[in-house]
Amino acid sequence: MNRRKTYRVWGPVFAAAVLVLLVFVTGVLDKQRVFEDMEYNQISFKENRRSRSLDAGDRYGLLNEGATGLNLPAGTYRLRYWIDGDGENRLRFSCGNNAAVSPAEVTVPAGEGWNEVEFTLQEACVNLRLDIDFVSGTYMDVVNLRMYSPFYNDHAWTLLFAAILFSVLWVLGTTGRLAGERAGVVIFIGLALLIANSPAYKDTLNLAHDTYFHMARVENLASGLAGGQFPVRAGGYTYNGYGAITSVFYADLFLYPLALMRLMGASITYVMNVYMAAVSLVSAVTLYACARRMFGERWIAACAAILYTLAVYRATNAYTRCAVGEATAMAVLPLFILGLWEVVLGDSRRYATLSVGASCVFLCHMISTLICAGTAFLFCLIHVRRIVREKRMIPLLKAVGLTALLCAFQLAPLLTYSLQGIGAAELASDVSYSALAPAQLFALGSGNTLAPRNIHLTRFSTEIGLPLLAGAALALYGLTAQKDHGLKAYTAGLLLAG
Repeated sequence: MNRRKTYRVWGPVFAAAVLVLLVFVTGVLDKQRVFEDMEYNQISFKENRRSRSLDAGDRYGLLNEGATGLNLPAGTYRLRYWIDGDGENRLRFSCGNNAAVSPAEVTVPAGEGWNEVEFTLQEACVNLRLDIDFVSGTYMDVVNLRMYSPFYNDHAWTLLFAAILFSVLWVLGTTGRLAGERAGVVIFIGLALLIANSPAYKDTLNLAHDTYFHMARVENLASGLAGGQFPVRAGGYTYNGYGAITSVFYADLFLYPLALMRLMGASITYVMNVYMAAVSLVSAVTLYACARRMFGERWIAACAAILYTLAVYRATNAYTRCAVGEATAMAVLPLFILGLWEVVLGDSRRYATLSVGASCVFLCHMISTLICAGTAFLFCLIHVRRIVREKRMIPLLKAVGLTALLCAFQLAPLLTYSLQGIGAAELASDVSYSALAPAQLFALGSGNTLAPRNIHLTRFSTEIGLPLLAGAALALYGLTAQKDHGLKAYTAGLLLAG
């Protein structure tokens, strides 16, 4: 490729990258949500009266009652208010989950019209309360309340995704890789994706069956990453900010990009819509690639991808139920089907495809994993003669072993907690039931006052746990495999063996 052609192909891509970088750095497309007319929409006033007057027989005290009903992520907010009065009064901020608010109280000056105050939520706030306190003067009248959220860079992310799409299509088109039938396939699959993702083209989010739960999973991941965890085991968002080990029982691997987007300034509503659109894209791409491999015909694969993308059940999972785990599992399911087909009927040397597909399904949704396991068993049973005759049992065992290794980071804590009798049900009902204070690690079973509420946890001091046990075994193996053993090596070996 000569220099002129290189500039023609990659020049627009470079320009798009520079534009996106400038937009992110300058924040020119940042936006914020405005909660307008809060005195009507969020604040409940006593006797439905927004004013008080001593001349009318009113008394000092709170004008409003109850919380605003707003659940807000951590960040700095701005309250613009017009509260008329001839004395200094007060505004007070608090959260239903006792999340810290700074400042918690501000003074409302007498008769100055519009005023503004910034307040910071140190952590996610459940049910924000804004108390308006009449404490001095002869009258007080709430004219208008308007709150502004932190700035979100959702539009910048949209520009980034558009730039990536433009760059891919531009490079493929200018290099001649996107012509003829290929162009037709891309156009038709693209139209199917536009239709399938239509519910995501808005600033709001469908409140489906599991929306709040999966939003909490993303916030939990973001909280854990912000605290320095990787992989995240105990996020600090759920259960009123106390956190939980939800990720141990419900794999979150594919939600990490969403958590990173949240930490980089995207709103939770936006990242959820982006994820569902991405799930549709992955569903179309994986099914097209797998069908093309299995059937060999481009248009058969394209039709299969379009039908799968527009399937009612898949769309229902995404936008009616918000079943994030199951929808993601359906997106990677074609990889599992292709891998199973390869090992049993195709090229058995491609057993890694089966391992990757099975691992992806397991790291998405447990019920889908069980369905896939049953399907694989029946498929192998049907073709057992071929498996034995063509010696395909070894590739199948290799696939199983590789899957276990790929999923070990998720399997190890899951099995460890399960063997100790700790389950998601206990954590959901009372987190402290399965919690230990640091001192209890050294004082269990001695009749002291630090005995845990769950008596089964007294076995904790004698149970090393699967991850530490596996690590100790590997360390002993590495030690015995060395030819030269020094004093430090022998000491370490004795400690590990003990």
